[in-house]
Amino acid sequence: DRCSHSTLGISWMLGTDDLARHSRWFLRNCGGMLDEMHGHFPTFYNFADERNEVHIRWLRWAGFTFGRRIPHNGTHFWEHWRTKECV
Repeated sequence: DRCSHSTLGISWMLGTDDLARHSRWFLRNCGGMLDEMHGHFPTFYNFADERNEVHIRWLRWAGFTFGRRIPHNGTHFWEHWRTKECV
């Protein structure tokens, strides 16, 4: 079993406007990185600002599940998670 004793990781990343110029490279490579991270944490969990449409689209593309829409400071955040069995 490759999983650590922690079962919950936080899905968080920094973004840049340059991501649009490198989107193909990013999309080709992020799946493997997510699989590698799942070797340490079977579940990733966090909240995403609904105004960040690129982020929301990527989360859906990457297989994250969305839960509650939570109001905060005049906007809303989407709860999201991704779970995968560790091997």
